[in-house]
Amino acid sequence: MPLSFSVNCIVCSLFLFSLLNRSQSTLSSTQPMFVLINIFMAPLMTPLESTSLLPQSKTDQNIYTPIANQQNILKPDNKNDSLFTKMKSNKDKTDFQILVSILREYVIGESEIRRLVFPSLTAFILSKMFYVKASAYLMDITKSLISSTFRYKMVFYYGMCLFANVVISNLGYFYISKARHVGYQIANKKAYEYFLCLQPEDFKAIPKGEMQNIIQRKAEAVKDILDVLTMHFLPFLITMTVACSNIILTLGVVATFIVVFAVCVYIVATIQITIWRNNIRIQLNETQDNSQNVLNDGLSNYETIFAYGTEEYETRRYDGYLTPATKKESLLSRTLYLLNLVQGCVWAGQIFFTILFLCIFKRGMLAEELSYTVSILGIFHSSLDNLGFMYGKYKTGMINIRRTNLKTRTKKQTAKKLFRIKERVGVYDMSYGYDTRLILDRVNFSLNKGDKIAVVGENGTGKSTLLKSLMRFNTSDAQIFCDQFKREDLSEQNYKELFAYVPQSASLFNETVLYNIKYGTNVYDEQVYKAAIQLGLHESIERLGNKYQTVCGENGGAISGGERQKIAVIRAYLKNASVWLLDEPTASMDRVSERAILEKLLQPSDRIVVAIVHNHDLLRLFDKILLVENKQVYEMTYDEFIRRK
Repeated sequence: MPLSFSVNCIVCSLFLFSLLNRSQSTLSSTQPMFVLINIFMAPLMTPLESTSLLPQSKTDQNIYTPIANQQNILKPDNKNDSLFTKMKSNKDKTDFQILVSILREYVIGESEIRRLVFPSLTAFILSKMFYVKASAYLMDITKSLISSTFRYKMVFYYGMCLFANVVISNLGYFYISKARHVGYQIANKKAYEYFLCLQPEDFKAIPKGEMQNIIQRKAEAVKDILDVLTMHFLPFLITMTVACSNIILTLGVVATFIVVFAVCVYIVATIQITIWRNNIRIQLNETQDNSQNVLNDGLSNYETIFAYGTEEYETRRYDGYLTPATKKESLLSRTLYLLNLVQGCVWAGQIFFTILFLCIFKRGMLAEELSYTVSILGIFHSSLDNLGFMYGKYKTGMINIRRTNLKTRTKKQTAKKLFRIKERVGVYDMSYGYDTRLILDRVNFSLNKGDKIAVVGENGTGKSTLLKSLMRFNTSDAQIFCDQFKREDLSEQNYKELFAYVPQSASLFNETVLYNIKYGTNVYDEQVYKAAIQLGLHESIERLGNKYQTVCGENGGAISGGERQKIAVIRAYLKNASVWLLDEPTASMDRVSERAILEKLLQPSDRIVVAIVHNHDLLRLFDKILLVENKQVYEMTYDEFIRRK
């Protein structure tokens, strides 16, 4: 026994030393550790079937690809491609590559997690060594009872080893348990950032309920994989090293073969059943996504449901989506008990056949050896008992982490920076369309310093598309120059600083009016009050329940549409950008307020103001007009517009 204990100490110490040595090194130097993981995970490293981010239905075929990305006639060159990067799709990676990236990013790359992992590994190694030593003392106790040389000191040592095993092991788990939660927080933040960095068209195409589910699942996936690696796999690897060395030294080759064969049967059966369970889980995820989308849709359309009295219909509709989710969840729970049944039978067979073999072929086996055999097989059982849970969490994590495969934006660094528009913004060959419909076809226009421009046209002709293309809310093709700089020569952040945008339907955060006005600007409260007074909107805000501290509610639902637009106008005014893009900024206001605010915004200045206007009585306030018609943009004066109409 001293020999086997020494072997365990040497092997486990070398293993821990290799981990500690590699904690600060690069990925290439950590490869030996990953080889150990790969040995165990080799059968599991095949890529999963691709799991798309979106449900695969006939409505999804072209939802992500605007016509500007499909037809060369709309995109003669890839001028905008440098602003975006295609992340390597997680679904194209093997499990091992994902494991490597998670270890590199969340364990080796995060000092807080690293400080938790390595001391805990030391505790796990020590606890297993104490368990093996306790088994050795149990054998000595049995031997002393038979030989009438019983010593209480052995019982004391045995109890101390058991106690040390329990205390040190649980202290290790107690210490390392924080690692997965820290990883969850980091992954949650990164998943949220991922969606915020999507191209606007891709972002709008994803249902918000599904997006929230994916953010949660991706964070849970990282948490699950970290949990498997830190709290199950590495302790399991340590246990296997300790137990196998002792079984070989004590029971011999044949008994070891029986144990290893049972372990192989156990692993194969567990993996096959777990794969089946994960297929059920994939279907469950899809049904939950569908029910979540229906729930989110119903809650978002409360007023429509209330107005038409369809509460009972919507409840039945939601329940219809819950039913398949309940069936899949029930089936998933039942298969867990089937897995436990198979695992229990395998372990019972292992113990039975091992002892049967020893009784038949090792009749001279001493009682102390039998007690040691039962004890050491127990450590095998307790360690592998978590294999199904471990593999299930591992595969669930892999399924969920593969569900983010869209293109994200990168903030390109450039030495060129433009603080103000000094001359003009020139737009050339702007084209945009979606599905098979062309909205704008190679339009050209210019915005000169100090211009006050009204954009007019029939509904659906592309007025909002024009403004959104300037703001890069869509992937339109255009050559846009800010003075002498191409749009691509400026960083995304610098380009956005030149523009202030007021949407037709202002969406507000569930925060105070003051918070929403100051959002995205570095201004003091006094500057907010001054801007509101200059625009003639201060008294309107003062009439709200809590004035500037009034909470706007979800999407600004606690205040009127007119008040929401006023908040958006003040926010854009405070940005002090070179160009204001206003998409019907006063559509929800009364005529008096509308004219008063536009007169304030259109006062002579060096600022370029471009506003979509439906009230033609206001067109005299502008210097020139852009008429959007028949996929083209026509520049004209007010008199020319009147004659044309």
